[in-house]
Amino acid sequence: MKRVPRGPHVRRWVGVIAALAALVAPLAYVGFTPGALVLSVARHLSVLFALVGVLAVVHREWRTALLVALACVGLWLPWWIASVPTVEVAAPTSPCRRLFVGNVFERNVEPTDAIRASLDAARADVTLLIEPRPDLVAELARTATVILHHDAEAKFDLAALVVDRTFVRASRLHTFEGTGSVVGEVELACEVPVSVFFVHIPAPTVPHQQRARWHMKDALAAIVRAREHVVVAGDFNATPPSPVLRDLAAGAELVRVTSGATWPVRSGPVGVPIDHVFVRGVDVRVERHSVAGSDHAGYIVEVSPRRRGP
Repeated sequence: MKRVPRGPHVRRWVGVIAALAALVAPLAYVGFTPGALVLSVARHLSVLFALVGVLAVVHREWRTALLVALACVGLWLPWWIASVPTVEVAAPTSPCRRLFVGNVFERNVEPTDAIRASLDAARADVTLLIEPRPDLVAELARTATVILHHDAEAKFDLAALVVDRTFVRASRLHTFEGTGSVVGEVELACEVPVSVFFVHIPAPTVPHQQRARWHMKDALAAIVRAREHVVVAGDFNATPPSPVLRDLAAGAELVRVTSGATWPVRSGPVGVPIDHVFVRGVDVRVERHSVAGSDHAGYIVEVSPRRRGP
């Protein structure tokens, strides 16, 4: 039986995929977010390529192994160059407040009791909800105090709830031209004020929202820059190489303290990282926490204002 030429076939397959990724991924640099999504998918492909490379070595297909190795480097390099890095920040020894922030999904079909139980498990002093379904805030208000609720009857609903009203000094909503999205701000009653912004930036999949995304990141950066101790968290609909994150971090002098895929949450590490936590002037401890029925991973954030140092 004639031997099947595995090497050329695999090389052709790897080459086509790597070439497509190389063509689309650079669009992440110019604000076309699908380019950033391709970078995310490309990282996962590199794991598959690595397994192909091992098989190529086993079968002594040296040209194939070399091409696969180069493809893996090529798929990781653009992500590494463009990404907003994750930075280690000191954990507070005695946190001022414990927060939960997350997208709880407007079409969440889980029973309210199950959602409430998963939120209660976070043991948060302040709960910041993005995209809560219409009846959820009213149900949660039976056992917590709603200090802020933006009811847009759509995906851009926001709500902030506290177990004790004295934990928060003030709350505000920030609106942005050209988008129905808003950003909530809660000022924590710590020894000095800590401003927590919870964010839902429009998704890149709707063309008319692209302009709103660009305007919103710059306007939000200007607002955040005026605060001394800040946490900016939520659903950014942007992967780390996206200009939405890079420009916001640079404009507001923020550092990113989270990493890893967050959506869809059931995909685990092969998902896409679009939910993030950024900080400046605070010590934080961050922990992932999922809410029943939500397709996003959320975060528990223990926070205190930084007393000394940058």
